[in-house]
Amino acid sequence: MKAKTKLTKLWTILLSLVMLLSLLPTTALAATYAEVKVNGVSLGDGEYLTSNAATAASSSSTKPTTYVAWYKDGVLTLKNFTGKLNSSIVVQGAVAGDLTIKLIGDNTITPYDTGIQGIGSGGSITITADSGSNGKLTINMPNSERSAFGINGYASSVTIKGSADVTIIATATATNQESYGIKSNKAVSILDSASVSITCKTPNSSSRSDSCNGIYSDTGVTINTDGTIQIDVHEAGDEAYSYGINSMGTLTLTKVGEMTVKWKGKVYGAPLLPSSASFASDAYDTNVDEDACIATYKPKGTTSTTYTVSFDANGGTGTMANVTGVTGEYTLPANGFTAPAGKQFKAWSVGGVEKAVGDKITVTANTTVTAVWKAIEYNVTVTGGTASVGAGTPITKATMGTTVTLTAGAAPTGKVFDKWEVVSGGITLADANSATTTFTMPASTVSVKATYKNAPHTHTYNQETVKPEALKTPADCTHNAVYFKSCSCGAISTTDTFVAMNTALGHAYGSDWKYDSTNHWHECSRCHDKKDEAAHSASEWIIDTAATETAEGAKHKECTVCKKVLETATIPATGSSHTHSYGTDWKYDDTNHWHECECGDKADTAAHSFQWVIDKAATKETTGIRHEECTVCGAKRSENTVIDKLPDSGNTGNTGGGDNNTDKPGKDDSTKSPKTGDSSNLIGWLAALFVSGGVLTVLGLNGKKRKESEAE
Repeated sequence: MKAKTKLTKLWTILLSLVMLLSLLPTTALAATYAEVKVNGVSLGDGEYLTSNAATAASSSSTKPTTYVAWYKDGVLTLKNFTGKLNSSIVVQGAVAGDLTIKLIGDNTITPYDTGIQGIGSGGSITITADSGSNGKLTINMPNSERSAFGINGYASSVTIKGSADVTIIATATATNQESYGIKSNKAVSILDSASVSITCKTPNSSSRSDSCNGIYSDTGVTINTDGTIQIDVHEAGDEAYSYGINSMGTLTLTKVGEMTVKWKGKVYGAPLLPSSASFASDAYDTNVDEDACIATYKPKGTTSTTYTVSFDANGGTGTMANVTGVTGEYTLPANGFTAPAGKQFKAWSVGGVEKAVGDKITVTANTTVTAVWKAIEYNVTVTGGTASVGAGTPITKATMGTTVTLTAGAAPTGKVFDKWEVVSGGITLADANSATTTFTMPASTVSVKATYKNAPHTHTYNQETVKPEALKTPADCTHNAVYFKSCSCGAISTTDTFVAMNTALGHAYGSDWKYDSTNHWHECSRCHDKKDEAAHSASEWIIDTAATETAEGAKHKECTVCKKVLETATIPATGSSHTHSYGTDWKYDDTNHWHECECGDKADTAAHSFQWVIDKAATKETTGIRHEECTVCGAKRSENTVIDKLPDSGNTGNTGGGDNNTDKPGKDDSTKSPKTGDSSNLIGWLAALFVSGGVLTVLGLNGKKRKESEAE
């Protein structure tokens, strides 16, 4: 009984879980992507791009009226979408989910390296189109750096179904890179009436590991469509493998409207892997041409469709007949059109890809082959210079109508550019006398030559020549003269100068004293500079006119140096009662000395009596100094007279030596005192001194008597 009760409870719990799950929205159990990136713009649910130029998403809860990409409930609808360069469709989201891409009209993706990118967490990518929607998708990605992938499902399965028409061109031109039309770790399927055209190229791959695969799957590939499949992987590089369909799991070939595979070669590739896979032999005709490396698969009883190859002159003239009944491989013929003026045939263009004459193309539809022209380049020969287009690198050829720039080369030593000479070509130069000029390239070769002439003399002012015409600034007392430099040709610069050293004139101070009320000085006659400037030194009163009993006298003080009169005064008339009063201080001039009364009268006038006085005694090592001094009044002359050094032996007295400046002005040898140690004239000197004393005594007595008589 207990067991039965437990069983009843278990069933009750299970029924409750079922009822709970039934209440959840059905979409809650479906895995969908949170968002997808289109043209570099992330689109969340209900968001869309209004145009191919849109840089931000718009949002609508209902289907927008105008859009090129609309994402809703895991379905990305492309409507005449043209992706920006290097932009792709990228599935985003951290969990596995399913993305359906629905095609309306012509849609184009030009990515960098991957057209449609899945994610590693799994899910599926489905490309579909409704019948009658003309749903087409072209993925064209030339990549010069990395491997190229048309659709990289990664961990997502890839399915192309409905009426979708998908064209993939994946070209990896870098060294040792791979190319895949469709690649997935999961299953790849082409179903319903979908058509697929895949062209993969790896022209520079040299390793067998760098394969070129139309369709690749780690799990399995299923072909079950009424549409057509065209795979071309024959342009793989040296040693690289090329496979039309390469399945590492199963390859199921159920049906196809028609399938053509072109690979590189039987040694380096195959149309199908596993090679054992095939359509039912009783329903399909299989033709594998190992030499041409082309395999075709058609339902039995199917009449091969033929196509027409037509030719477009693309600006040329003439005609080339259409080629009808073409199917499979076709070899491009030689050009039969006449080229436009100034151009020549370059190549054929098939589906936007240039092909050379003799190249083989696979024709699976009516095809137009267009002539590609290139401008004829004519030789440009420049002697003594270069030709370029603008400021570009030098050229040796140019097309008709091109503006060519001529640039003269460096002139030979002693030469300068003269002009351009047109050797051939009949061109007209913009300026034949300019070292840089231009011309318009004609439909013929051109030859020009740069010519040069002797360069004019260029002055170099490096000569420091003193000449009157080059003088800029004359010398003055303290500054040297400044001259302009000269060229070796004699021309004189107007800017470059030099200083003529040691040309300053020096000051020309006059011997006469200049003075003002305060000072006196010697003055330069050129710049009026002053030297020996000092304050005036006032003398004692100097009698100009002695006063008399009845008339005033005059006296003045003057500077003892410059003789400027500093002060004047009158001397009152002495009157009859004036008694001379002679001072005790001696007055003197250069010749005499005297005592003087305030009225200007002089007494005791006598000539100076000079004798030598030693100021500094001479030694054997140094000279001495002496001067003459009046023994009466103390007047001095011959100051700072040099006494020669004493000889090494002999007289040790300081009597002076050499010439003792005996030729100085004011020198009076008659009054010279005898030399120390010389007694030959001692008696004469004593006699003269005695006579002088007597004379002075007599003069003194006479003066006393005169004063006494005047007093009386």
